[in-house]
Amino acid sequence: MGKPTGGTASLEEQLEAALSRVAELEESLAAEEKRYSRQAKQIRVVRRLGGALARIYDQETLLENIVAQVMDLIAAERCHVFILDQTSDELWAVAANDKRGLKLRFRVGEGIVGHVAQTGTAVNLEDARHHPGFDPRLEEWLGADVTSLMAVPLLNYDGRVIGAIEVVNRGGEEIAFTEEDEELLAAVAVHTGAAIDKAKLFFDMLSKDIELGDVQAKLRNKMEELDILYRIEKELTRTDDLDSLLVGIMRHAVQIVPAEVGAVCLSQGTVEVVNIWHRDEECAEKLRLEAGTGLIGQVSRHGRAMLANDIPEHPDLARLTSERLGRDAISALVVPLFLRGTPSGALALYNKTGSRRSFEDDDRKLLVLMAGQTATAIERIDERRRELDANRLATVGRLLSGVLHDFRTPMSIIAGYAHLMAEEDNPDERRQSASSILKQIEMINQMTREILLFARGEQSLLVRRVQMVAFLDEISELLQEEFAGYGIELTIEREYLGPVRMDETKMRRVVFNLARNAREAMPEGGRFVFQVAHDPDSDEILYRFCDTGDGVPDDVRDKLFSSFVTSGKQDGTGLGLAIVKRIVEEHGGRISYESQRNIGTTFTIRIPREGPLDSVEGP
Repeated sequence: MGKPTGGTASLEEQLEAALSRVAELEESLAAEEKRYSRQAKQIRVVRRLGGALARIYDQETLLENIVAQVMDLIAAERCHVFILDQTSDELWAVAANDKRGLKLRFRVGEGIVGHVAQTGTAVNLEDARHHPGFDPRLEEWLGADVTSLMAVPLLNYDGRVIGAIEVVNRGGEEIAFTEEDEELLAAVAVHTGAAIDKAKLFFDMLSKDIELGDVQAKLRNKMEELDILYRIEKELTRTDDLDSLLVGIMRHAVQIVPAEVGAVCLSQGTVEVVNIWHRDEECAEKLRLEAGTGLIGQVSRHGRAMLANDIPEHPDLARLTSERLGRDAISALVVPLFLRGTPSGALALYNKTGSRRSFEDDDRKLLVLMAGQTATAIERIDERRRELDANRLATVGRLLSGVLHDFRTPMSIIAGYAHLMAEEDNPDERRQSASSILKQIEMINQMTREILLFARGEQSLLVRRVQMVAFLDEISELLQEEFAGYGIELTIEREYLGPVRMDETKMRRVVFNLARNAREAMPEGGRFVFQVAHDPDSDEILYRFCDTGDGVPDDVRDKLFSSFVTSGKQDGTGLGLAIVKRIVEEHGGRISYESQRNIGTTFTIRIPREGPLDSVEGP
């Protein structure tokens, strides 16, 4: 059998070629499988990285996650993430797969990473040591030789460099990092830059939120403090009793600055009066101590605040303070009270309670405000006492002036009858003059009793049945004497002449006071009408007093019946109408008036015909 001829390949050759082709295909398929596997891994890593970037806001945790994902994505021995410090213009390694990498720090423009940050461009070096920006310290810091190195910048949303990612010494079959590695690292850098920006924004917002929360909490505290200070101020203005004031101050003080005990000290020469309030016992006690002793005494004397949170470390002070408080003294805050610019006492708190057991400077400031309020209130009470004393003396003087003024008319009448008696020989005329004198003396006595009763605020009527005819006859005589020489025309309109139950002497005083006011309101003369009538519907007696004077001045109309109100009268005391009103009200009646300027005034009195219900019956 012969050999194959021509160009025809032998079967063996064909088989060998086919096997070679299969081998090539298998090799190509293996390479494709390897590439596909790597791409699939890269996709999984990128997805995990994207998920981490989306859900992690803590920057440290975020960067550590990025380093781990990059190490899984790119075959490298080392990975470092640098953040640019804007203030120092330095790049700090804030995340690395090896603790040694956290030592790395480069200024912008220094080293390869500094060059990347400065130019904003990536580098991929097969042998980093040949790069002009290579820093030999990198190998010293890492404790290893450096060959290949790749670094890409981290950019924020507006394209500004905020850091860099660096991978060192590629592992595996490749010596240098590939273009694919560069593309992957660049993609990671884009996401990382955005994530860092997002985390920074998140933490800035969180920080602002926390700061806002702190501000709101402080504002609430200040509002609560202001509210308490307002309530303290409101309470202080309501009381004129010093002891009540001091107890209120202490009670509020241990609430606004939580403490077990509050105390107020007031200096009185060689002694100090200390009011102590125990919060848990809701009670107060008063001590008299030697001036200048203890914390509160020293502050009261020298006018300088003291804060002590270590009282037990000072045995003598602890013993003295504990004895005075009746309990162990742990801490104290004492501020001075200045009265009229002089240290005159102190406000103190002992044993702070709550979450913080030590007094602080904010507590001191708050207590200083309360001390200012306390000093103002004490000065106000002292001023009011001075005014009351002065008013009391003035009142006594006015009462005496009023008594002398009221005595003038009856004394003049007594003097007139005394002269008549001296010149009269007729015994009957002398007896009549004597009787008139005795009647005026009785009137003086009655006026004295009425003034005393008015000053003491007492009500005392001697009610009896009075015939209006006799009462008006006597009134007519008195008024003629009152108006004599003043050019005043007197008219008495007697529309009711029946009986009335009343205190005759006091009602005579009412008529006399109103008539005298009318006379003083008509210095140039005029007309005075006194009318008495009966209202059958209410069974009341009506007294009307009409004059043609200048009328009641506008400035006294609202307080005309108050004590010591007078206007334009040289000798007026302001007691006349106040006494009139008191007598009318004692009779169960009421008084009113109508007045027009330059026309005149009419006073109207209404009293029950049968007298007041609770009156004392006279003879």
